Amino acid sequence: ATQSKTLEGFAEFALPDAVIREGDSALDIQRLASQAGAGALPDIAPQADDTPFTLADIYDADIEKRARSTYARDYVTFGFEDWSPG
Repeated sequence: ATQSKTLEGFAEFALPDAVIREGDSALDIQRLASQAGAGALPDIAPQADDTPFTLADIYDADIEKRARSTYARDYVTFGFEDWSPG
């Protein structure tokens, strides 16, 4: 399911208090922790790849085109941009 449809399904039961976008996640998660009384959270180090290849190894314009076609609603709703490594 697309992320938009998943949120739509959740909303039939209860509206989410927040939608956190990946680019804002570090600040938003710290803000939520503070509001919950948890204080500052430790930095989380990036995990090492545990796959035989990375997305950068297989990604190309055709994959982006297919992702945009399949998840067009998510690209529009959440402002997704073309993927780029790093």
